[in-house]
Amino acid sequence: MNVYRFRSMEYLFGDEYQELEKQTIYFASPDELNDPIEGFRDIVWRGDKIVWENLFKNYISYLLELFYKFRTEGDTKKLSVDDIKLPGRWDREYDSTPAENFKHVWKAFLKLPNVLEIIEALANTSHELRYRELELLLRLIHPALLPEIEKTLREHGLVLYSIMNPCPPEELPAAQELSELTLESIVRLKEADSVEEINDVLREVESWEAERMSNSPPIHLQVKSPVPTGILWKNIQLVQNFPRVYVNGLERLLFPAWYTACFSKSYHNASMWANYGDGHKGACLIFDSAIIDAPHSLFPDLLSVQAKAIQGSDISYEAEPVKIDFFTSLAPKVDNLCTLMKLWYTDEEGNRSECAPHIQPDGVEDQWFEQRWGKFYHDITIKTNDWEYEEEYRITLRELGDFGKKKESRTLKYNFNLLKGIIFGMRASDEDILRVIHIIRDKVWQTRRDHFELYQAYYSPEHRDIRKGSLPPRFERLTH
Repeated sequence: MNVYRFRSMEYLFGDEYQELEKQTIYFASPDELNDPIEGFRDIVWRGDKIVWENLFKNYISYLLELFYKFRTEGDTKKLSVDDIKLPGRWDREYDSTPAENFKHVWKAFLKLPNVLEIIEALANTSHELRYRELELLLRLIHPALLPEIEKTLREHGLVLYSIMNPCPPEELPAAQELSELTLESIVRLKEADSVEEINDVLREVESWEAERMSNSPPIHLQVKSPVPTGILWKNIQLVQNFPRVYVNGLERLLFPAWYTACFSKSYHNASMWANYGDGHKGACLIFDSAIIDAPHSLFPDLLSVQAKAIQGSDISYEAEPVKIDFFTSLAPKVDNLCTLMKLWYTDEEGNRSECAPHIQPDGVEDQWFEQRWGKFYHDITIKTNDWEYEEEYRITLRELGDFGKKKESRTLKYNFNLLKGIIFGMRASDEDILRVIHIIRDKVWQTRRDHFELYQAYYSPEHRDIRKGSLPPRFERLTH
């Protein structure tokens, strides 16, 4: 069995890519794939008081650092998880925001209405929160937290612009109202008996939040000189979008970033030619089936990479994402296990969380690591049955060193000897076919290959799909 990769002619020999001449394959990030739920993970949050307190510390630590940064720097880029630098530390000295500032904000946070009760409620609930629920709870707390951060930084002379609305006396009950709604939401989510009831609770709270925001006064700038557009834009995003970005970024504490190169087990499907072969004007590369058993063999530069870092897998169109408990799945990606224990699994008195049974005095249990990698690869090799026609096989490479940090680092050279042939699309132009033939002819000569397959695709009425046949006679002279 061969493995196939559909490409447009622009990718094969266009000036920007030149994939055929350079023998390269690009490893795409999940955000670059065509399925918006690609690699979806069913992460849930349920834990004791220690881990919930540390989650809020983590949240405030990131928010404090970005709050200061966005008051001094600005651009028009969207706030994203890349703005949140892992692993996040509230016990370190930031460049301009000392750890002492965090302590001030943390103490102020604990004094906000019902915060201690909210942490207790989260620690005692039997309900497992998911992305949307955790984001919503943070959004309810967020408006009361921001003024405390600004107040702390202003007292230390660390903010140049005051962008947050001052809180007039008549609006002081807002924090009380938000905290009461948060507590009520936690109780109602626990009592919900079905997904539909959970969604009803979330929709009701979100509607209330939207109504409150629509009635809030606009952002007021208490400065004599205009605030630069980039700084204003960044701060508006911090106010509106930080809870969502933070929750999405938490996944990176569990697993490394991953990238994939996609293939297919078949070239027969017309939709594949239309979607990935530039409307049948492109081509389909034929790779040797040896890469299925040994994906390393396709990329010479990866022969020294540990086997677990690169995986070849068929896509499953029936499997469901496995549930991942966030607090019991934290990986030691931080400097060492001692730091992980300090940041997530112990409180200020040194008490240890019940969510860290996998961490023993001599390190993390081997069985835990095996289960972790099983979950990691399971969720990135499943898609809904809407995509079943693709018959996808993919090679996945997880982030290693500098690999993945820049897009150009994810373009890898492949072994030309494992490229068996090329099928040209039914609408491929003679000019494009000739360009490809010239490139292949030179490579065959350079590598002393004695055989390379070139085909033309056609529609088979008998099979009612796409098949391959010999190139038209006008190209025969160029292929020998």
